Amino acid sequence: MVGLDAEHVRFIAAGLRLHLVLQDEDGEGNGRPPPPPVERVVEPGADPATCPVRALRAWLDASACRHGPVFRKVDRWDHVEDERLGVDEVRRVLVRRASRAKLGLHKGQRLQARATRTGGEGPAVTGGPAPSPGEG
Repeated sequence: MVGLDAEHVRFIAAGLRLHLVLQDEDGEGNGRPPPPPVERVVEPGADPATCPVRALRAWLDASACRHGPVFRKVDRWDHVEDERLGVDEVRRVLVRRASRAKLGLHKGQRLQARATRTGGEGPAVTGGPAPSPGEG
């Protein structure tokens, strides 16, 4: 998702339509053509406080992002930069937010950046014991 550009986001009655331009797994091409773009619809969440559609609209409005990368760096003075966030930067943000929300990882677990890629293939957290019911 770090490769998502504002030009590929459309708010629709059903929520949000994303036009996702995919890359090779290793990003090196290896002479193969890239996979075809994929369209995904994200439905609004039941709870406005955690709705991904509302959150993205609020971010685009607050950042004044109309073109280029959707997910951008924000400096310590809250200035939104033009640079795209990297996958590792997104992982660090998610870890900080999970910690603030008291969603701590268990010993031996780590957040996987690949879970933030298109389609969310793979688990977001790997390794370590599974949380008990009612945890996490």
